[in-house]
Amino acid sequence: MSYFTREDLPFYYELYSNFAVGDAYYQSTFTCTCPNRLHLFAGSNGLSVGQEASMENNEPTPGFDWVTMGEQLEEAGVSWRNYQEEDNFDDNGFAWFDNYMNAKSGDALFDKGMHREKDAIEAFEKDVKDNTLPQVSWIIAPANKSGEVERGAKRRANSAVSSDENRACSYLRTRRASSVSTSIILIPHPNPFRDLLRSSQSTLPTTPLPGRISPPGYSRPSRPTQTSTPSPCLS
Repeated sequence: MSYFTREDLPFYYELYSNFAVGDAYYQSTFTCTCPNRLHLFAGSNGLSVGQEASMENNEPTPGFDWVTMGEQLEEAGVSWRNYQEEDNFDDNGFAWFDNYMNAKSGDALFDKGMHREKDAIEAFEKDVKDNTLPQVSWIIAPANKSGEVERGAKRRANSAVSSDENRACSYLRTRRASSVSTSIILIPHPNPFRDLLRSSQSTLPTTPLPGRISPPGYSRPSRPTQTSTPSPCLS
């Protein structure tokens, strides 16, 4: 792998610095969806547990057999639950593991990892209101709401309890696609290259450009310092 520095691509770095959104998304492995979901539900796509790495969207039968996060939480006595519906967009990584495939109703792995609700967010909201929310939760959206589950979970959880009563320590939001990356908003085009970008007869300079490249009068806002606060439930 290689990369470009600010000195290599000053114009694009400036676009990123001023107009980037979604710049805190990460992939566990640079490949397709299912291997990254294996990391989300089981901490590995196989290689780090001494098995052949899963690099494709495959769901073997019998299933994968290393220890999942759900099993580790269960063994450690940490409460957990997977909130999903009948339509889960095939996004439940627990379901790809042999122990979960063979679990039955009444088993912890089935009840907490495989059970399906009529409305996952409604079940999550009810547990918040009843003060029975587990310490760790996965929330899986149905296909037609796969991009909305985070907003729905936050909004309905916040409406259920006040901030000083909120017992929700952490939940893991799942996405269908693994290749979420930084997006760049290309409007407005920073001067002095607006006309160059719009003209098919012009080309951008090929030599590095000195200094910052911003629209006239533009002052880049400072970004707030991010701090990490330990979860009270895991302390």
